[in-house]
Amino acid sequence: MEGPSVSRGFSITSLPPVIIVGLALALPLFISDPVTLHVLFMVFLYAILGEAYNIIAGFAGQFSLCQQAFFGIGAYTSAVMFSYWRISPWIGMLLGASFSVCVSLVIGYPVLRLRGHYFVLATLALGQMIKIIFLNWKDVGGAFGIWMPVVPDSLLYFQFHTTKAPYYYIVLLLLLLTVLVTYKIRNSRLGLALFAIKEDEVAAKTTGINAHMYKLTAFAISAIFTSIGGSIFAQYVLIVEPESVMSFWVVDLMLIVAVLGGLKSVIGPLIGSFLLIPVSEYTRFLLGAALQGVHTLVYGSILILFAIALPHGVAGWVVKAYDRLLVALGSLMASSSPELKTG
Repeated sequence: MEGPSVSRGFSITSLPPVIIVGLALALPLFISDPVTLHVLFMVFLYAILGEAYNIIAGFAGQFSLCQQAFFGIGAYTSAVMFSYWRISPWIGMLLGASFSVCVSLVIGYPVLRLRGHYFVLATLALGQMIKIIFLNWKDVGGAFGIWMPVVPDSLLYFQFHTTKAPYYYIVLLLLLLTVLVTYKIRNSRLGLALFAIKEDEVAAKTTGINAHMYKLTAFAISAIFTSIGGSIFAQYVLIVEPESVMSFWVVDLMLIVAVLGGLKSVIGPLIGSFLLIPVSEYTRFLLGAALQGVHTLVYGSILILFAIALPHGVAGWVVKAYDRLLVALGSLMASSSPELKTG
């Protein structure tokens, strides 16, 4: 049975997300603090990366440890094209995503035939190999990387120096797009096939599902959004080098954000990012300079506490609270509006 809805077709189930998106869009109008906007930018960025990781790990059950390679490819493509030929980073972002898809297909075709820890170890090795290639690739700066030229504020060249608000809006809109695509995948034939493969790949094959093709598709889609995240990050910091964009720390945070929030759930990576990244960034700001490494111990301890209290992720608890909120809103609207009808 459907929940309460207004006669015009508006369902109260859509009210909380609309409010949240509206608040997110209005937030920079009331907050000008660059530190807060930076933290929110990083929250949205890692929510995108967490959603991308959720597609391959949460939906398909393939815990890849080479996703940072796609992040780096996206970052390097947009950086090289802008620095060397002044080509708009937006074009570089699209080309980076295309290159990442090609690389994901090349390495995914053989590697996705592996299972369990063999797949994990193979992707770990491939990620490190790609990083070593860029460390020794002199045409893209080698270990020193690329320092992008600073130009006046421009949407075309994706640079804003007077305020961080444009970066905030760009990454927010891309996050909304990522969430929408992830939601569509989860409720599509592709999503159903991936869940079946995750539960029992042998049984899925007996029903006619081409497990390898579906896993390869999920790997490529995950690479696209991870690469876009890399391009956004490159334009935000204007410095691209292997140790920052291809570090294992990148995929580590992607995995933690997705697992903390709850795999398989579309809102899980969002919740995980909102819980983990602010703690990471603020403890680094407050403790990193004086006590190197202490910030990692602080949010690592918080992560352990969440893992003990909610071993299946925070999303399940949030969904239950959300359902209770909808019931309360439905009761309130039913008692206050005679036009409200219950399905």
